Amino acid sequence: MTPTSARALVALSCLAGGLAAGTAHARRLPAPGGKLTLALPVELVGPTAEAHVYAPILESVTVDGAAERLARPTLKGFPRWRSSVVTELTSQEGGKIWKVGVEAQPVQVGDALARCLRGDGTASWPADVLRARGVTVDVTAAQGDVTLRFSAPVGPVPELLAGCALRTPQAGPTGSYTLVGPGLLRWRNGAFGPPALLGSIELAAPGARADLVAGGADVKGAGTLLAPFPDVVLLLQSAEAKRADVLGLDDAAFGARGFRQALRADLLAAAYAQGRGAAAEGLLPPGVAPARPLPEPQGPERLAPLALTRLPPDAPRVLLLREEGDALVDGVVERLAVILRNRGRLADIERASAADDAKGGLELLRWRPPTRDPALALLSLAGRRKDLVGDPAVQRALSDPQLLSASQDERVAAALGLERAWMDAGLAIPLLTADRWYTVDPDLRGVVLREDGVPLLFDAYFAGGR
Repeated sequence: MTPTSARALVALSCLAGGLAAGTAHARRLPAPGGKLTLALPVELVGPTAEAHVYAPILESVTVDGAAERLARPTLKGFPRWRSSVVTELTSQEGGKIWKVGVEAQPVQVGDALARCLRGDGTASWPADVLRARGVTVDVTAAQGDVTLRFSAPVGPVPELLAGCALRTPQAGPTGSYTLVGPGLLRWRNGAFGPPALLGSIELAAPGARADLVAGGADVKGAGTLLAPFPDVVLLLQSAEAKRADVLGLDDAAFGARGFRQALRADLLAAAYAQGRGAAAEGLLPPGVAPARPLPEPQGPERLAPLALTRLPPDAPRVLLLREEGDALVDGVVERLAVILRNRGRLADIERASAADDAKGGLELLRWRPPTRDPALALLSLAGRRKDLVGDPAVQRALSDPQLLSASQDERVAAALGLERAWMDAGLAIPLLTADRWYTVDPDLRGVVLREDGVPLLFDAYFAGGR
């Protein structure tokens, strides 16, 4: 056999093997189509629908494998990020100017980024971050790219862009699905990025029978999917409530340690969160912040039993705001009312609205950082809550430019300083953490939870071929 014949035979063998492997691989791919029903609490319905109707500007790399990187390459110079909209990111002038190369129409992307980073007509946590630091941004679109000009250096631009979607008032859906009815999403052609596998997604009410249930009870044969980090239940204390020391945190006979003992966060988590929670040590949950020294609680080592004496109708009253519809928050509210009564005060429990601050009293907030970056997480909270930034020490911590440094280590250090300032000021008190979890049908594969707890179903399919 000649060398040429030998090479031809090897080539034919390789080609045949490749075709066979390709055929076998194709047989393993799930068939497109099928309908998934998803039971969600009210606050997650909107974000989940938007996540599937509008394409993300940037996505974090959650699966770090060779095949995944070949199928969906990461951005050059940014190995943790990939995009079907952005082709390139470059910074100038120390991070004051960022050039964003785009795959879509620059005007459309520029409009979407302006809305996201400035909060023009829409709620946006990246806009909250910049607002908290007093940073403004000018967005201009040109041929092939979008230019972001910040009033101060901004290092974590990829992290901010991951909170933005390709959404404008003029354009329709840009993601894999379109809304065809109340709570019903249907697959669409022409989306940015790889096509989704599911044909339709139904967003059902909490407690409905569904393939994916937020906070569902343990069911035999079903799987459980946990979000990357837990929520934190925070007690926000107004300046007036702090001066009056309604919680007894400055009382030598009670103090912060006595308050924590009286709260019994472990029992609250067991009763209202199926045991998926614990006492919170800081404002930032595990998985967002590293281990760090925190203020040592003051007060007695062992607290005397709470004494619930009968109070007269004219006893001092404390306004306690909370969101409705959350069993864990309701349970914590009841316990706080008992603690306040033990302190000789009655609680006036009212529903909190988006426009409310603590209004001279207390507010219970179940807070989930929208990002795993601790500095951006705390800045997003500061941008939403003006009542948390009045303390001079907090203002000094918020003015630290390292909160938006290009160095993650510097951002973490600045974030821990801001967390400590808030806790020392007594304006934000961490009570307990609570996991965000989903009960998953045993045949369902490929569900991914975004950092803010929203389920992403682009790669989801049923192994049973529904």
